[in-house]
Amino acid sequence: MYVQWFRLLEVIQYGFLYIFVSFFAGVGLDFAFPIYEKEKSSLEILNEVVFQSLALVVVVFLIRGLVKSVPVLFPHKYANGYTPYTTSEYSGEIMIGLILLSTQLNLIAKIDELSQRLYKSMYNEERRIKRDL
Repeated sequence: MYVQWFRLLEVIQYGFLYIFVSFFAGVGLDFAFPIYEKEKSSLEILNEVVFQSLALVVVVFLIRGLVKSVPVLFPHKYANGYTPYTTSEYSGEIMIGLILLSTQLNLIAKIDELSQRLYKSMYNEERRIKRDL
């Protein structure tokens, strides 16, 4: 019984850390790259997308290292059979993916612009979502 509680506490701890760190890292990363400008050429936008995406990979690596360096904050010596750092949230894939990518507003807009341009060049018509990003 206690093992499940300790696992739940570990999931909450690392989930919170991944949310917090991913949000601020994501906002900072989005701010570090040029804003979306529709007037740029497709090659310029593509270059920005590639470099920002590569920076995202590095940021994910750094976030994981930072969060995993934080020890479990509750005394797990009282739970027989509980092994810390083994819950699914310890790796943080869901939180990093959801929060970090959600903060990349300029990257999302640039990818949307590139896909619209590609679609228009292939099919000679526009394809848009219902609202601009």
